[in-house]
Amino acid sequence: MSMGGYGSPGSRSGSDQRGIGLGLNNGVVAVDALSGSTPPHRWLHVAWAGRTTVDRGSPEALRAVRRTVGRMLGIAQQDVPLGRDPLGRPRLDGWPLGLAACFDSGRLTVALAREMTVALSLQEILRCWSSADLLAFTPTESTWVTEAPGRLAGERLARLWTRKEAALRLGAGPLAGASETEVLADGRDGKVALPVPLAPSHWAPAGLPAVAYVRDLTARPGFAAAVATSERIDGVRTWHWDDIEDGRP
Repeated sequence: MSMGGYGSPGSRSGSDQRGIGLGLNNGVVAVDALSGSTPPHRWLHVAWAGRTTVDRGSPEALRAVRRTVGRMLGIAQQDVPLGRDPLGRPRLDGWPLGLAACFDSGRLTVALAREMTVALSLQEILRCWSSADLLAFTPTESTWVTEAPGRLAGERLARLWTRKEAALRLGAGPLAGASETEVLADGRDGKVALPVPLAPSHWAPAGLPAVAYVRDLTARPGFAAAVATSERIDGVRTWHWDDIEDGRP
């Protein structure tokens, strides 16, 4: 497993996501997120960009992310100011946009949000799993999985895993903190307390968020997905593109 998901009383279903199709010259996201002339609506923009075989740390991976972001913003990909943060993750330099690029399960997913930090996780729903897969969960989470009948248990496990991984990625924390991160939230905003590091380190530099706001995303059939943000979001806009893969121009 890779890590994350939700289905508890505090979860958000895919029903509040809004799919819109933007062409290369539409620029709706760019106006909303960049110009400053519109209210700073807390929208998350997610592009499911298809299969990929590139290594997430490679130049080809950055090209695939750049191409996806350019299409989302309605600008030429060479105008996307893409760099890397201290942990090697893609980021947008000089723009008030949080960026998350996820290469889980051999698929590229990209998310943008205005003036906040963003993290993603994607996990294939397993038909077979064992008690060892529950080691990263709290007792309450483990019970929520094991009490579910049949295939529903595997779906719950994948949802918890993606939620948990997205939250830990947001806080740049090691997965060793998974069992301390409770993602069966009671509130509707999906607020999750992140593990508090003993001291600043490579995994926990100064300024990282103390909480994450986690919600499920509606992924392709057979997959669970979740997003974590440093601020509450009002909704999700999604695109599905299968022609952005392997970093091709």
